[in-house]
Amino acid sequence: MGASYMSTPLDDVNTAWEISAAATEGCFYIKNVNRNNYIKWYNDKGNWSAYGSIGDNEALFAQQFYLIVEEPDTDTDTALTEGAKVVIYNQNAQGVLAA
Repeated sequence: MGASYMSTPLDDVNTAWEISAAATEGCFYIKNVNRNNYIKWYNDKGNWSAYGSIGDNEALFAQQFYLIVEEPDTDTDTALTEGAKVVIYNQNAQGVLAA
């Protein structure tokens, strides 16, 4: 996350993130530790934003993760595990939000 505003360029000055279970089953909250802000998807604007509090807008902050593999192997478990490295990808922007 950038030093000002709510910009989220890859590998900017605030690179520490915290993932926690959301109230929505199977979803997570993504929080920048340094800025103390949660990211949310602004569906009507088609972009990401960040706020210091989830407030009454839980559904906007609940994010779901998908594991994408180039060649699926049915013999291996593809579930995310504790400590797994993930990349947040914005499909509309066709780019990586953060590592």
